[in-house]
Amino acid sequence: MNTNILIYPHESLRTTASYVKKVDDYLVKLSNNMIEFLNQMMGMGLAANQINVDKRLIVYNDNKESDLQVLINPEIIYSEGVVISEKEGCLSLPYLRCDVIRHRNIEVVGIDLEEKEKRVVCNGMTSIILQHEIDHLDGVLLIDKISKYRKQKYKELLSKME
Repeated sequence: MNTNILIYPHESLRTTASYVKKVDDYLVKLSNNMIEFLNQMMGMGLAANQINVDKRLIVYNDNKESDLQVLINPEIIYSEGVVISEKEGCLSLPYLRCDVIRHRNIEVVGIDLEEKEKRVVCNGMTSIILQHEIDHLDGVLLIDKISKYRKQKYKELLSKME
């Protein structure tokens, strides 16, 4: 199973991921591979479309559990407040760190691997991680949240590295 991370400007990062209709063995195996990959990368979250899989599936660290969490078809159903996510980064946008305006408190609903509804009410880092990963599922990238000047500088950096 592919766990190679897509790197900006790969066009698949801009697609809206498809809803999962049924949890099957493939999805369970995919989730486990994503968790293993995220642990290896020491990341905080990963969306399936970052590894070129067209599924609304994320794995994330909720800063409470010892294990990474899986959320399928996540949707933000409530948000309030504003927080600055300082030096936010992304596995698909190497070397980019930026301050991003996010909601302070959110409520997310989705399903787990047993197809049971899962509600996550959170703030702080978990809120930021979930917003970031749900953005990925909608084809929205961290680079979309920075100034034109910073975008241009980042693109210049990437072209020099090629």
